[in-house]
Amino acid sequence: MLKSLFNRWVFLVLMISVLVSLRRTPEKIVESETELTHLIFSVFLQRDLAQEDEPSSGSTLYLEYDYYRETCPEAEKIVSSRMARIYEASLLVSAGLLRLFFQDCFIRGCDASLFLDDSNGNKSYLIERQAIPHTTLKGFDKIGLIKEGLEMACPRVVSCADTLALATRDGILLTGGPYYPVFTGRRDSIRSYYQEAMAGVPGPDDNLNRILQLFSVRGFNERETVSLIDLVRVYASDDGTTFRVDFATAMVKLLILGVLYGSQGQV
Repeated sequence: MLKSLFNRWVFLVLMISVLVSLRRTPEKIVESETELTHLIFSVFLQRDLAQEDEPSSGSTLYLEYDYYRETCPEAEKIVSSRMARIYEASLLVSAGLLRLFFQDCFIRGCDASLFLDDSNGNKSYLIERQAIPHTTLKGFDKIGLIKEGLEMACPRVVSCADTLALATRDGILLTGGPYYPVFTGRRDSIRSYYQEAMAGVPGPDDNLNRILQLFSVRGFNERETVSLIDLVRVYASDDGTTFRVDFATAMVKLLILGVLYGSQGQV
């Protein structure tokens, strides 16, 4: 029953955020959605109670809205301002970051393991970034530029995983996409996962059944999967609101997939 209640609350809250995002600019959305994000966080706590059998759900308790408010209060403004400049120079950056974020989260959760080179100079040791599904990824340099600004303001405080999560959301807003809350407090992985990336990331030649199966083992249903892989034709019968709601819902779910927190990982 709690699980059913959670699903209804998430739908209601995200519907509100989508309707607001349809009428406002990204800058106004970020400023006006504080109360909404706190509401969704309370819903996440209900999710933990309802789904105690899911080991990844407990990590939600350690993510917060505006996690860096004391340690790096300008963090999210730095990300959004740098992202705006990057987007102005290259309108295609948002799509690249979305794919980068998705493929990082898909293997062991949103932990920036895709950015890590743990080969220690050993050329025979293959890192996650070298896996075939990742060879065409773009945006590593853009995250580097944003992280550079964060390091100048607050050295070794904001994780790469949070930087990617925030930049991806801001990039989606800049393209006119739906608002969704990003809770922060993630930590970065201390190792990469080449073999898992080779076996577990959907490839361009995978059929739909294979893709659905890979998403299913990570807790995503068919509708959420379709919204994430952008089969927009499925939503062609409405004005786009259905897609925006489904996409925002799926992104919120992806954001809390297997995150590292507390003393886990590194920054």
